[in-house]
Amino acid sequence: MAKATLLSGLAYSLMAAFGSSLGGIVASKYGVTSCFVVDSMTYFFSAALMWLVDGKWSVNKESMTSTHPANLIITCHNLIAEGLQYLSTCSFGLFVFLKSSAFITSGATDVLNVQLSHLADDETGDSRRLGILFAMVGIGSFIGPLIAERYVIMKQPRSILAACVVSLGILSFSFAGMGVSSSFQSICFFTAIRGMGTSTMWINSSLLLQKFSRKDMLGRVLSVELALFMLCMSLSAFLAGTLEDKTGMSPEGVCIIMACVGFFIFIGWGYYFLLD
Repeated sequence: MAKATLLSGLAYSLMAAFGSSLGGIVASKYGVTSCFVVDSMTYFFSAALMWLVDGKWSVNKESMTSTHPANLIITCHNLIAEGLQYLSTCSFGLFVFLKSSAFITSGATDVLNVQLSHLADDETGDSRRLGILFAMVGIGSFIGPLIAERYVIMKQPRSILAACVVSLGILSFSFAGMGVSSSFQSICFFTAIRGMGTSTMWINSSLLLQKFSRKDMLGRVLSVELALFMLCMSLSAFLAGTLEDKTGMSPEGVCIIMACVGFFIFIGWGYYFLLD
């Protein structure tokens, strides 16, 4: 499971780097419409590849027939209540907040990247620079897990938690670097550093839950983690947009705020790690 999770994250990172670079080139040379056309074609290509996937799939028929729901709403309610009760009583329940702890700051980057890639004296190159920034995220996301994998041992859950805590520190550091950067090149560098932190957190926070969760509860545990991640990511993007639009704050200023928020989150989880 650990290797599969790592390979899945690395594949995503590679495609993110390649796709972002391609999107920036296409958008800058042929326009945004052409970029959307290419993007749509890639989904058709992915669907074709999925159609070619073959194999014999077996389903546990006993688990399907043992509970035949008379009322779907009641069944869903019972499943959710059982999952939440399991999380509230297990010793690792707090770990569902790890991923969302990282993306309460990192979620702002989609908004920030648009502003950070803009240069008043070269507006025609904004799309290309935006593609480069997202490519840097992909490159960093590919490198981070490879480095962390050398130190993470599945039989030692504390090493997995340590990787998550370190990634929070890396995120705070990268936002601080972006906030004080004076050139686009330095922004690209710290963006790659941020990608290293987010991907390391993404993979290892899931590994922790996979390590401790019961098999019959793992799906519901990961669903709660994903829901919290989406909520925090949306709140982060909303906060960044509000600060820029309502207060006129520069993207560098928003980065500094995110660095401060990330630092306190890092201190909190670091304290938990030392006490654990």
